[in-house]
Amino acid sequence: MDKRKAFGYLGNFVRKMCADGVRDTEGYREWTQEHLEAMAGLFDYVPAQGKPPVEALVKAFFHPRLDLVGLNYTPVAFNTLHHEFQDGWSEALRWCRGSVFDFAGHAVAVPLPKFFNDHEMPPGSVPERFDVALEKLDGELGIAYHHARKFRINTRGTFTYKTAKIAQGMLDRHATDNRWSRIANLKRFTLLFEVIHPETRKLVDYGDRRSLVLVAANDRLTFEDLAYPNLAQLAKMLGVEVAREWADGHETDALRRFVRESGVSNQEGFVARYGNLRVKFKFPAHLARMREAKLSYGEIMKRYVAGTHRDFILCLPEEIVADGRNMLDKLLEIKGLPDDKARRVHLYSLVSDDQRNSTFKGHCGKFIKAALATSSSA
Repeated sequence: MDKRKAFGYLGNFVRKMCADGVRDTEGYREWTQEHLEAMAGLFDYVPAQGKPPVEALVKAFFHPRLDLVGLNYTPVAFNTLHHEFQDGWSEALRWCRGSVFDFAGHAVAVPLPKFFNDHEMPPGSVPERFDVALEKLDGELGIAYHHARKFRINTRGTFTYKTAKIAQGMLDRHATDNRWSRIANLKRFTLLFEVIHPETRKLVDYGDRRSLVLVAANDRLTFEDLAYPNLAQLAKMLGVEVAREWADGHETDALRRFVRESGVSNQEGFVARYGNLRVKFKFPAHLARMREAKLSYGEIMKRYVAGTHRDFILCLPEEIVADGRNMLDKLLEIKGLPDDKARRVHLYSLVSDDQRNSTFKGHCGKFIKAALATSSSA
């Protein structure tokens, strides 16, 4: 299925939903329960044994004042479909990455489809040479478009989150100072920015930097994704930064080696573009910081005791889901040990001396009881 047809599917979904009077997330949840079969068809999704239901894969978010609805895939989608059901990503689902429609089902914002990390790609599927590799910034994706007489911007899953409000202020200043309304055909484009601001800081430290960095631009009518030279030219007209190009050639293996061996620590990575295909390459130091920030054995044990460990792992960033699953498996090895002393020795061995504090030991005791109770009831 090509992208134009995929957007036709999504537009039909939005039109049907809004025609039935759905205007908010509560109404959306109720509506999905009554239209599961229709949803599967509209998203070109084939249900099967063990696959998550289609309503768990897509979130609709609604503008509080305008007749706009966005579609975004959920953590369940990106952490199950690719890792467990690689055929589950229909083309329509991949485009649910912050796409925005009006209530009549017309596309207002056409962002980029879901794309994957290098290590997640099937063997041999990444070409040997790329067109361009751009710096992957650790910001919030801002999706900008023209609607109802002004340029607007939202993040991937909400029109009203703090980052969207910060980005809108930045966008308004650029649009006014650089007279965006006079740039030919600009209103046809969806502009994809990384929003960098101290109040939206993630793992990379950009200091006091406040920037809208243009990373892509899609023509809403032709679905043309601008090549980098045109993107850089457009950024100059908009008065914004453009994502920096990797300057050391176009060889995929060379980029892999650089990312793996350079020792860069305060940068996320790169996105390489091969025609319509994009692939992410992330620095090991960034992934390590992500694990440190998001994952710990103590947290997984606490979640296991509460019965929320599966959802916790599914909602991790996609790059570290496998790490979370491996850590849980390591914890559950206690089920094969003969007594509590051996179980505690095993759990204590998983962390460093400075992490083995009274809080961690308390988590261990509760986890052992919960894990053994689960075994006896199985």
